[in-house]
Amino acid sequence: MSRAPIGMVVDHRGLHPLDGYAQEQLAALPPGTYNVRFARMTAKYKEEREGMRGLWWAGLEVLANNTERRGYGDKRQAHESVLRAIGYTRPRYKMDHSFEMIPISTAEESMDDAEFAIMQERSRAYCVDEFGFDPWQTWVDEQDAARGIAR
Repeated sequence: MSRAPIGMVVDHRGLHPLDGYAQEQLAALPPGTYNVRFARMTAKYKEEREGMRGLWWAGLEVLANNTERRGYGDKRQAHESVLRAIGYTRPRYKMDHSFEMIPISTAEESMDDAEFAIMQERSRAYCVDEFGFDPWQTWVDEQDAARGIAR
């Protein structure tokens, strides 16, 4: 059975998951012995890692489709609402010297993978607490079910 690559970091202490999502992927593996192929992160692999960011938007779509709450009408609104709720904001100053807090950018050039993973874990905790489910895990489970993979 082929699985998506799991991002790992090798340092002087050993081998570690790259982020929270990689840690979850490892935890989901059944006990056993595995042959592991190591490959440096290339442009192609970087494209695959962007799946983490793709998962972000897929989960927000699930959230938007499963709540009637104001501010969650579509994935863009859900994105901004979740970021505001977990405090990922910055001030935007206006000409009248007032300001408003706006969500910070989650684009790759603004937020590295490690910070993005932390933000996503906080978002998951917020959604479980606020809505009673993890929309990102729901999306993964739906994809697995569609492919006939039981969890």
